[in-house]
Amino acid sequence: RYIHGAWVLPQELSSSELPESVDDVQLARVRALPEAARRLAEALSVHRGQVPLDQCLSMAEADAIREPYAVLDSLIRENVLVSVGEAYAFAHDGLRETVLEQLAPERRRQLHRRMGALIAAGTEQDDAAMLDAGWHLLHGGDETRGARLLAEAGLRLSYSADDLATAVPALRAALDVYNRHGRS
Repeated sequence: RYIHGAWVLPQELSSSELPESVDDVQLARVRALPEAARRLAEALSVHRGQVPLDQCLSMAEADAIREPYAVLDSLIRENVLVSVGEAYAFAHDGLRETVLEQLAPERRRQLHRRMGALIAAGTEQDDAAMLDAGWHLLHGGDETRGARLLAEAGLRLSYSADDLATAVPALRAALDVYNRHGRS
């Protein structure tokens, strides 16, 4: 505590004064964010890794977030996001997971569909990006389109031994969707 101009540390701490886990600390950080910052963090949490600036701005616009640059800056100041060139990523994957776990299922699906559509619209020939788009669409409930993207990119990647480990899960997921929908 700060008392009379000096920091005073107690000799002992009661268990009620300490968070029970790192997850509790991260959850408190997320809940303390201003609404617009929390909504943008939620929108970006569905994606692992870096999100290009244009996709961040599109996600902010779709969520009716005014002044997205200011919101991105506040997320950086709060050490929620880090800037990586012309892209943004969560400072810690555990924090991203905490934000993601707090989403209602329908909001999570909506954000996955939105992110998948953005990625798919921006990259036609990049197989890694098409896999990302396919997974997002699949998790967002647009199974047919997601499976098609996963199958197309997965088949191209399956010809390379280096990319086979990435291709197989995508092809399995696409096949599962095709089987459920009675497609060949």
